[in-house]
Amino acid sequence: MGNHQSFVNRLQNYSLRLRDFFFPPRLEEAEILRVHQIRASTSIRRFVTNDTDCVQPEGFHNFPIVVMNILIEPHLSGSHALFIDTITKIIPSVTVLSLTGKKWHWASRVGALYFVHKVPPGDQIKTLFVTSVFNLSELVGMRPDLNITKKIIYFHENQLVYPIRKSRGERDFQYGYNQIISCLTADLIYFNSRFNMNSFISHIPSYLNVVPGIQFDSEEITKIVIAKSSVLYFPIDTAVPDLLEVVRKDVLQIVWPHRWEHDKNPELFFETLFNLKDNGCKFSVSVLGESTNDIPPIFKEAETKLNEEILHFGYLPSKEEYNRVLLNADVVVSTADHEFFGVSVIEAIIRGCYPLCPNRLVYPEYLGSSHLYSTPQQLFKKLRHACNNLASFRKATIDCNLELFYNVKEQYLKIFE
Repeated sequence: MGNHQSFVNRLQNYSLRLRDFFFPPRLEEAEILRVHQIRASTSIRRFVTNDTDCVQPEGFHNFPIVVMNILIEPHLSGSHALFIDTITKIIPSVTVLSLTGKKWHWASRVGALYFVHKVPPGDQIKTLFVTSVFNLSELVGMRPDLNITKKIIYFHENQLVYPIRKSRGERDFQYGYNQIISCLTADLIYFNSRFNMNSFISHIPSYLNVVPGIQFDSEEITKIVIAKSSVLYFPIDTAVPDLLEVVRKDVLQIVWPHRWEHDKNPELFFETLFNLKDNGCKFSVSVLGESTNDIPPIFKEAETKLNEEILHFGYLPSKEEYNRVLLNADVVVSTADHEFFGVSVIEAIIRGCYPLCPNRLVYPEYLGSSHLYSTPQQLFKKLRHACNNLASFRKATIDCNLELFYNVKEQYLKIFE
């Protein structure tokens, strides 16, 4: 009888923990931080709180008994890599666990299993910070000791509205679904822009509605996500490099500093330049950004047709050379079909480039209307005007709310303090 009662008590205790995990009490952010600080300071090496029969999993015995901040990035490339580099400079004590930037689809699918034994015990972690490529819910499902840890997910982009190429057919439902359930698992959710946050939250119901034969409580799920969510801008360096000489040519210098991929719509950019050239406009162009094995064919065509106008064509690994190109350019152009923040555009603005961007996505969040275009023809006209009125164009004031990105580093310090 005693053994039976002990089993029942343990089962009830386990059920209560499951309830608290899936339906956590609504806490204010400050209260969440306080609770986790208490847990981190009072916990000892145990696998699940108040369960004396649970032991530490195999492979954990080599971790020192310290409280640390862990940051997981399964896609260490591009702006994700810049983010990690910046965070480690702001908070050197952060321990980064990462995979390379190759094959992000696979990294997203299997990342939790890869890191399951690389993440220290939950009572030794003060903050577990992951990016939205990572499936946080899978990790916590395999590692219930992480229930006691403060868990944060940061969205560089969201898969609910990420554009898909027509040639690839339907959207892979799993990636967006993983992000939704990871939000339910996290204690705090941060987005790198208001556009990113609003587009994700507003599309949760329609995204889940595509599942045949199952009716989710989308309203309740959305409310839970909203309660945890806020905007935390990318920690971009707003200081202007002062070590390089600015050399302006007597023609408009255009820069396109984006990934060489279809979602950046390079076809629109190059077709606009072809049109400018056909209309007798004089300009030079630098086409920067990282490329993959799947380079859109338009780049090959542009390299031939714009041979006389091209100053740079390809990725610049040197930060000094990259800064030099931006400092000498007049205008930075975005033709993106997808952009949740726009690191390269903001870097160019800080270095004096006049931005021309689509009147949608994240850009209206920090750019004035004079920098936005709604149609390809409007982009062409703005660039043609700049070519034909170069002197006055170079005196134009840039209307960008850079104040949004001031003091961001202090916000990150508060998260990890």
